[in-house]
Amino acid sequence: MGKLDGKVAIVTGGGGRECRGVALALTKEGARIAIVGSDESNWADTAKEIAKMGGKILSVSCDVRVKTQVDEAVEEVIKEYGRVDILVNCDTMVPAQGQLLEDTSVEDIELVIDTILFGAAFFCQSCFHYMRAQGGGRIINMGGMTGLVTGEGFGPYMMGKDSLIGLTRAVSNEWGKYGIRINTIYTAGYEEVIEEYRRFRPDLLPDIEFNVPAGRWGDPEKDIGRVVAFLAGPDADFICGETIIVDGGLKPSWQIAPFDAE
Repeated sequence: MGKLDGKVAIVTGGGGRECRGVALALTKEGARIAIVGSDESNWADTAKEIAKMGGKILSVSCDVRVKTQVDEAVEEVIKEYGRVDILVNCDTMVPAQGQLLEDTSVEDIELVIDTILFGAAFFCQSCFHYMRAQGGGRIINMGGMTGLVTGEGFGPYMMGKDSLIGLTRAVSNEWGKYGIRINTIYTAGYEEVIEEYRRFRPDLLPDIEFNVPAGRWGDPEKDIGRVVAFLAGPDADFICGETIIVDGGLKPSWQIAPFDAE
């Protein structure tokens, strides 16, 4: 038996490597999964993989930036599963790399903030009443690697991901009394950006890996997903409002370098 048997988890995004790893790790602990995202092509493979494992999977199309769509998505999960115990805010948005903040358009900033911060806040709000009525729940916000290191050209993304810490503290302060536990995880997992480095700037990979004392990037399921599963389970009941670093010892002095993939 898994530690999350009988639990229902909403994972937003669902298409990226990290979101996929989280969904798989939760499934292996017995949770029923609802993947919520705006583009079915991004999470269709994850849904198929969970189904092949024998896991219960529900896929819901939703623009996380629109509160009414978020409410409807959560209602669909409740209609299908009858409850929601775990929320993992994994959806993200990365604008053009290498663009300095002074040159970034208002539209790009709004797109990133609306997706990362507003999307997470909307899902928290939509799940709150169900979690409170059930006597508690778990919320995990997925921070980004750029919150761990320095570097230029990722301004809106850094702003969006770091804002999740404030959201985490606010929810912890206000909803902890209802048994709702929320934490943020900052990771150095093997995300799409590392794959892009491998494809377009393999010369930078030795420097990147050198700056991770563990000698490798985190596996999305085994290293990142399992931490999420732990925080979603009963053994983490006294962990709330925290920022958990899962980065293999990534050196904060390392500067992530943007590149042009064209």
